[in-house]
Amino acid sequence: ALSAELAVARHAVFLCLIALALVSSVSRGNIINSQPSSATHPGVSVEKMVESTMSTAKRTSAKVEATANKRPRTEATLLHSPVDSDATSSGDEHASPKTVEKKVWGKAYFAHEAINEAGSHRKGEIAFAKPLRLVVAVGGNALQRRGEKLSMENQLKAAMEAAPTLRMLAQQHQVVLTHGNGPQVGALALERKTATFDCLGAESQGQIGLIFAQALGTVGMPAAPIVTQVRVDSSDPAFSNPAKYVGPIYTQDEAEALAAKNGWVVKADGAHYRRVVPSPQPLEILQLEAVRALLDAECGAPPMSLMPIACGGGGVPVRYDETGALRGVEAVIDKDNCGALLANELDADVFIILTDGGGIWENFGKPNAREMCEVTPEYLLSSKTGKEFPGSMGPKIQAAINFVQRATRSEVYAAIGDLRDTPRILPNAAGTLIKKHVEGGVKWRIPADGVAAA
Repeated sequence: ALSAELAVARHAVFLCLIALALVSSVSRGNIINSQPSSATHPGVSVEKMVESTMSTAKRTSAKVEATANKRPRTEATLLHSPVDSDATSSGDEHASPKTVEKKVWGKAYFAHEAINEAGSHRKGEIAFAKPLRLVVAVGGNALQRRGEKLSMENQLKAAMEAAPTLRMLAQQHQVVLTHGNGPQVGALALERKTATFDCLGAESQGQIGLIFAQALGTVGMPAAPIVTQVRVDSSDPAFSNPAKYVGPIYTQDEAEALAAKNGWVVKADGAHYRRVVPSPQPLEILQLEAVRALLDAECGAPPMSLMPIACGGGGVPVRYDETGALRGVEAVIDKDNCGALLANELDADVFIILTDGGGIWENFGKPNAREMCEVTPEYLLSSKTGKEFPGSMGPKIQAAINFVQRATRSEVYAAIGDLRDTPRILPNAAGTLIKKHVEGGVKWRIPADGVAAA
């Protein structure tokens, strides 16, 4: 409609120019010898016709400008993943205009019919009227494929693989990027044995933030890494039971030798062993308002012109001491747990955890293995898959559960999938969606079709 109104305005202006040329010619001489046609426009002079035409042009231009000014940026038709049919946009009748403006970015208007006709969107995708707010968590391991050397070159290569997809998401949605730092902070700890983990965490935020900023900048998506501090409780039980994996993988013999030499605690991570450190629960993100400010600014409106990167490596763990001073804590917060808190605090629609191993599987690695397509928190918590999932996948599943259970809106969901499958996760063609409502509690994926089946 806006394009049509602009065309009308241009046409009116063109007619004005012609009329003005005619008037100018008449006033200068005898180029036009005949009088204005009184048969067609009795009593109407050329000057009157010009004035009338110009008034029409002004009115049309004013209407176009007013329409453009009041048209919200969020009306673009976008592609998102399937969601619950009872999804609604919850509002607050007593919210101030400023509050309502902020809230609209966190609400999605959901459609219910897939577009499957010829020439339409890819199977499984659904058109929505408003963009989503996404918090996307990329694991530190996703920047270092298993067996590859932890080098800046390899990490930048992995980030470059993800950058075009992240940029594509930011063209359609609001995206906040967070990332892990397990391999990176562990390597820094090997290099600088006297440094505390709060300082190493801040260093890893700068290192990985730089990697993503360069990769995203290369594809035309500027990014703003934020050194983020996260408050924890110094009496958290995690300090007596280290469980956060950091550093490279080792054989059992290598891990036990290093533990004896350096006083480490090591645990099995799949078929390998890694160092573990305390991982307390995140309680408060101290730079949350900085992230909100970027999202609420013009640069945060889709298509975004600046992507925030926050809570890298779970954030720098800090606490307030007896004097009220802010102090670092010797620990590493789980990035997925902190990412879930970030997503809840920002009222995100989707919390996406990207890994180097796909979604949630039953009997992973066995002939009868199958991947969950959609699943509820209750199903995961009642099964071995959710309660006792081995290695580093367990915290990811628990973080997804936490986000969904804490969310106040029924349509929000979490997603776990491989970094290389990112474009197919929102359309529900890859990975696993954790939702409040799934018929039967779980749906399993049919590999041949890439769609869900009960």
